[in-house]
Amino acid sequence: MLCWIGPGLGWPKEGPFLNAGLGLGFITSSTKLSFLPTRRNKFEIPIDVRIDYGLSERLILHLAAESNWYQDAFGNLGSKTFYQNIYGVGGTYYLYDSSPSIFLIGTVGLGMLDILETAKPAEYGRGTSLGFGAEIVKHFNVHGSFTFLNTRKTLVPNLTSRTNTVVFRVLVSLNWY
Repeated sequence: MLCWIGPGLGWPKEGPFLNAGLGLGFITSSTKLSFLPTRRNKFEIPIDVRIDYGLSERLILHLAAESNWYQDAFGNLGSKTFYQNIYGVGGTYYLYDSSPSIFLIGTVGLGMLDILETAKPAEYGRGTSLGFGAEIVKHFNVHGSFTFLNTRKTLVPNLTSRTNTVVFRVLVSLNWY
């Protein structure tokens, strides 16, 4: 794992640090291909990686990559691996200065939906996540969040694909501060 060694790491949350999390989630995705709607519900594996900067013990800003991976059958393509991601900026607000503490977390940014085993280009759109969690002990937290992704892709003139995705995720994360 990566670890930041440098100023600001005197063990308070102030200054730069890294966060990585892994968990389990449930994804609901609805795609409308101009005239043909489809809806899918699947379990998925979420992975988060954030570069954080603590402005204080309670307020943290971050650059995030929030990923969701799941398997699904798609038309005549067979079973494929879908990759949904949000690259964005956000923040975390802790209710208390030290552990244990409850926190609120959010991210906004560019959303992406891709099918890994095909040469088709990814779909892009807006992505948002909102959640809450608890830092159980120093450096270790559990949080749940809802991730929202809206993408739109023009396939040919007058034929568009729109996908709306909602994911509920529960992750266990480590903070290196």
